[in-house]
Amino acid sequence: MPNAVKSVGIGVTGHRPNGLKGADWELLRVRIRKILSLMFEIAKGERTGPLKDIRGPVPAIHIISPLAEGADQIVAEEGLSTGFELHCPLPFKQEEYERDFSTPKSLEEFRCLLARAALVTVLGGKGETEAERDAFYTSAGREVLRRSDVLIAVWDGNPARGAGGTAQIVQEAKQAMMSVVWILAQTPHRIKILVPQDPRKKRRNNSLVEEWIRWLAAEEKTQ
Repeated sequence: MPNAVKSVGIGVTGHRPNGLKGADWELLRVRIRKILSLMFEIAKGERTGPLKDIRGPVPAIHIISPLAEGADQIVAEEGLSTGFELHCPLPFKQEEYERDFSTPKSLEEFRCLLARAALVTVLGGKGETEAERDAFYTSAGREVLRRSDVLIAVWDGNPARGAGGTAQIVQEAKQAMMSVVWILAQTPHRIKILVPQDPRKKRRNNSLVEEWIRWLAAEEKTQ
């Protein structure tokens, strides 16, 4: 029997509130919860399909999120509620990063989620100029990809509007041959599965992710 999957990293990229103006926030949250719950059910062996090698204890599943306000926080919250660990690569030190939160509510949510994280990594310093801040945000997005087996992207489908943004991270995930679970940022928040066209070039061979993608792809066809 093949070795059981020991861990899975689910990376997150997504828009801040100004990029989610066409969203139904509660419906988006429900969609994310359903997607993550499916992963948990598969990991526990409650759903089986063509891949029969997923056995043994439930593997460690990590949500990899920088906790920016908006989509990053929603996926982190739902991941913790599902029972996954939270790992947070931050673009700046906490006090510097907090300057970029637009409301007291989103800042408080950031602090609460950060306190529950199993692992926090700080990637940069202050970011005195706009170019420096963009570079640190890009580094955080790339760190998400480096640690992940699959990416969840809450994305409007439009081209990148700035360095390190959602569209750029999705493009780099595709270039790295990583599967992407794309949740459309606008209601009704349909999902689309983006997978490498050549299976031989897949970045990773994680049977649990492959099984998850199969179930999600089947759901995509029913939307």
